[in-house]
Amino acid sequence: MRFFRRQQAGEVRPPVRAAASPGRRKTIGLPLREDSGSVLVAVDGHAKGWGALEWAAAEAAARGSALRIVHAYTWSAFPIDAFGGLMLVHRDPQAELAAGVIVEEAARRARRIAPTLRVSTHLQGGSPADAVLREGRWDSLIVLGRRSRAHWTNPYSEPPGLRVARRAAGPVAIVDLLGHEARGPSAGRVVACLGETGDPRPALGLAFRAALRRGVGVTVVAKPARPVLKEALRMCQDAFPEVRFRRVSPFALASESAGAALTVLDARPHGRLHRAFTSSSSEAVLRSRRGPIVIAGTTVDVTGTW
Repeated sequence: MRFFRRQQAGEVRPPVRAAASPGRRKTIGLPLREDSGSVLVAVDGHAKGWGALEWAAAEAAARGSALRIVHAYTWSAFPIDAFGGLMLVHRDPQAELAAGVIVEEAARRARRIAPTLRVSTHLQGGSPADAVLREGRWDSLIVLGRRSRAHWTNPYSEPPGLRVARRAAGPVAIVDLLGHEARGPSAGRVVACLGETGDPRPALGLAFRAALRRGVGVTVVAKPARPVLKEALRMCQDAFPEVRFRRVSPFALASESAGAALTVLDARPHGRLHRAFTSSSSEAVLRSRRGPIVIAGTTVDVTGTW
């Protein structure tokens, strides 16, 4: 599909080992995280949001998963009735009708990307963040569109999608498709940005699985001195011998993420996601329009198979 580009790179190939069967891969010591669960995407009906929907449809099709489309709409919470009384909840039929039109259009667009894709639509009342969190509790991936750069005028404001990512148990993708062929050292590859502390395995597992589906390599952006990182990379070599990877300095994140097929940002455990963006380079990538970015989840089970 046009969202998953294949490109050969000059990375060093790890030692070839016997690959596990495509269905299930032995990943003892890595987090147990299935990518076969459903993908949830939020739509708002705006033209700029359809790119996130199309990316989510392609991702769900590549995973062999179902796509769930959610749209949040609002209604008047405290309208005045004909007798001057105050009604606590008033569901606006016109708002529900307009919301239904949006999700129907979203479903049609998703099926144009993948005709055999299993698609379901869901309407939620209230704020978009709360609606996504209610619907996305059991999905393997939540996909959101990137908001306009106008929302970045306040340097202390929360980044788009970060409120959802802080409270979601699983990965959250913030998507803004590149409008041109961007070039960089890792163009077309999956870039994994790992923090200086914490467990790197959730982000690495997500990055290697995404690279395997796309047929591309992984660029690991991290400091090289962490023993836990070396062990996690060894586990990934054993689990995904087909995936080539290379390691670069964390100072190269901005250039490496330019044109990347996917950028995976690490996340801290216990919901302290804001600690993952203390470095200026990772924050710059999150704030910029550099294609799909996934904030890795923190759910970890240290044994199991994929």
